[in-house]
Amino acid sequence: MAERRKPKETGADWVESIASKSKRSADEVRRILERYNIKPRAEIAIPRRLTIRSVIFNGQKSVGAQTPIDFEWTDLGPGVHAILSGRNLRGKTTLLSIMRWCLTGRRSLPSEMKEWFATVSLRFTLDDRTHEVRLSDAMKSEGKLIRFDEEREIPVRVFASDNEFEEVMSAFFMSELGLERLTNHTVRDGKSVDQDHDWPWLSTAMTIEPDPGALFGSTPLAAMPLRMMQMFVGMPLVGTR
Repeated sequence: MAERRKPKETGADWVESIASKSKRSADEVRRILERYNIKPRAEIAIPRRLTIRSVIFNGQKSVGAQTPIDFEWTDLGPGVHAILSGRNLRGKTTLLSIMRWCLTGRRSLPSEMKEWFATVSLRFTLDDRTHEVRLSDAMKSEGKLIRFDEEREIPVRVFASDNEFEEVMSAFFMSELGLERLTNHTVRDGKSVDQDHDWPWLSTAMTIEPDPGALFGSTPLAAMPLRMMQMFVGMPLVGTR
């Protein structure tokens, strides 16, 4: 697994270094950094490869006649995979939505499908380390994130609601991928409002919607697609722009 380099300066040392070079007091530097939400990076991100290895789910479709759902797609790996069917409304988009749901913790399925799925699991690798999202009660978003050490399962986090699921997956990927939360400054009713954007938004760079409003990101507003592109190409201090 790729190692990560530690920065030479963090915290107070970082502020003192800026103060010395700019010939300003440490208090003044600290106030300016806080005003523009500039923080030292905890680590320098190194690209890592995320690969979905399997997706399994079961339940019961409750439209018209009760139809059992029992789906399993294993042995996935790098390459091009196609999801095909002879007719529309056969579940291709649903399958992609379930994958995205497991990776972000944010349910993207239509509300009428909420009761269709009983259990869901998605196994993925980050470089050579295997993890699995396992929903024991998909309707309630109850489950856990697991890491595998050879054949041994190691629980990483447990969640029991939609909000907890999203928080767990966001914290995991933001840390593992070395990503920075972006803060967008907007004005509402004459007041300045800060909006934080983390993994659920950043993860939209992995997919392209059928009719996208922007190539990067799902929200073509407030220059957010441009900021996402800048972040992924490695431009510094993107969170302050």
